Amino acid sequence: MTRPGQPEDLDDPRLLWTRAAVMAVCGAAEPASPSGLSVDDDGITADIGGGSYWWKLTLAPDGEAVFSGRDADRSRTRLMDEPVPLLDGLPDRLSWKRLREDMERDALGFVYWHADGAWHRVDYPDDLEDDGLGAPLEHVAGDVETTDWVLLDKRLDDEVNARRAVADVLAKAHENTLRPADVTTMLGVLDPDVGSDAARTKAALDAAVRTGLLAGTRPPLIGAPAE
Repeated sequence: MTRPGQPEDLDDPRLLWTRAAVMAVCGAAEPASPSGLSVDDDGITADIGGGSYWWKLTLAPDGEAVFSGRDADRSRTRLMDEPVPLLDGLPDRLSWKRLREDMERDALGFVYWHADGAWHRVDYPDDLEDDGLGAPLEHVAGDVETTDWVLLDKRLDDEVNARRAVADVLAKAHENTLRPADVTTMLGVLDPDVGSDAARTKAALDAAVRTGLLAGTRPPLIGAPAE
């Protein structure tokens, strides 16, 4: 990717979401994990490394989305002589309360939004070196990056089979054909202790439902009309 980040560095929102959701499912099965992945009505949040950087992916109706976050070491947008107005140009329908609050407390280093079929961001000053987008892209830029993250720090007897299990879940999730058995199979391959632990398996499956990863389920959308 380029530095600072460019809108074209970001993949289609649904592809990013599927990868983030698989991370969230695996994280839900590992309650002691330092990754801090969580799911709420505003989307999927990853707080990596005890707050050193975080990112959030939020979906909205009609294929729209927001990708926001901050890297404490690399996001220079709030450290310029004139802080970059990251929400300038963001459609009102994609400006929800928590995002505005994050902006007000200087918690944001980058904000990208997907509307009209493309990603956008505010124009940056020519001398801005980095906005911090590179860190989250190390996790969700592609299926390989997501698989690498899922397998990070795991003691695997068979890494080839583990990669195959994660790839299978990602492929089926992209195709909207993922079933609970596919998730539990992956968990068992990654860690037999998780696969045999009903509570941890349930937590992972709950995350798969909440993120809309399983066939027949839907992800949370900001601004969606009440059903």
